[in-house]
This record gives sequence, C-alpha cells and structure tokens, in this order.
Amino acid sequence: MPCVYKCCLWFSLRLGNILIAVFSTVKSLILIGLLLRVGRDKLWTILRTISSNLEFTNENTEFITQKFHSIYMFVIMFYLINCITSIMLGFGAYLCNRCLCFPFIIQQIAYFILGFYPATIFFRYLSFLAFESVDEEHRAKLSLPTFIGIVTTGQLYVAFMLYLTVCSYSFTEVVRILRKQVKKQQKHAAPTIFKNNYYY
Repeated sequence: MPCVYKCCLWFSLRLGNILIAVFSTVKSLILIGLLLRVGRDKLWTILRTISSNLEFTNENTEFITQKFHSIYMFVIMFYLINCITSIMLGFGAYLCNRCLCFPFIIQQIAYFILGFYPATIFFRYLSFLAFESVDEEHRAKLSLPTFIGIVTTGQLYVAFMLYLTVCSYSFTEVVRILRKQVKKQQKHAAPTIFKNNYYY
C-alpha cells in the first residue's frame, strides 16, 4: 500500500516525483561541481586537519584517510549514477512506468546506508568542538546554538530525503494498484464483449 497519497505542497505523486527528479539531478550536479572545483588535494588537507583533532576517533578515521582517493572517486561516480537514476525517475513518473523508478529508490536506500558512517563521524566531531575542545580562553570552539543549528539542519535534511524516497515508493505502489484495477476491469469486460458479439 502507498505510504503517502500526496507529495509535498499537495502536489500529486506523479508531478511530485517529476519535481523530485529535477531536484535530485540538480543537487547531484552541484555536488559533483563542488567536489571537482575544490579538488582532491584540498579535500585531503581538510580531512587530515579534522582527523588530527580527533585523537579519540583515530581508529574510525583511519580507514577514510587510507582509502581517501578511492572514496573521492566513488563519491563522484555515486552522484553521476544518481543523476542517471533521477532522470529515470522523472521519465518513470511522466510515463507512469514504475520499473524506471526503482533504480532511484534503491540508490536512495544505499545512500542512507553508506552515509551513516561518515555522518556519525561528522556529528562526533561537532560534539568534540562544542563540548570537549577549548581555546585559549577556555571556551568551546563551537558555540552551543551553532551546534544545535547544524545538528537540527542535518536531521531535517535526512528526514526530507527520506520523505522524498517514500514519495517515490508510494508512486510505484499507486501505479501498481491502478494497473491491477484496470486489468481486473478488462478481465470482467471481456466475457461481456464476447457474449454481445456472439448474439449479433
């Protein structure tokens, strides 16, 4: 059964999924552009700086620092594939073809699974800056309101992306139910047509 029957702002699921496809494609292109513009070397420097401040999680960041170049290329390829699956979602919604929507849904699930580990490290780093690190004046390097704002924004973003995934899944369920109803009506209508033709 569908989880939702309307998309955000009361759009229909069909129109909503077309908008989701556009949003996801633009988001992926922007992230790829940022990754390429900032560059692998600068990102490596930033990662090493963060890692040096995480003495308590060196074992957690060790894998990322050792495999950084492979992870960098994987992220770019991941978002390139996301562009493709988003375009497929848009065509799937436009053509009411549920098969074209499934690659996007599967990749979104993979997105949440793969993103859990780096997100945990990132929020642990924010906690370190807000509650454990101190500067020369014995104050935290990250103020509590800023910490709350970043964490809240991150959680809202995750909830929003999860909601978009639910909308995409619901659209496939609506298409499945409608097609099932159409086939059922055609099945019941066929004997009647045959009977009418027989008498004429």
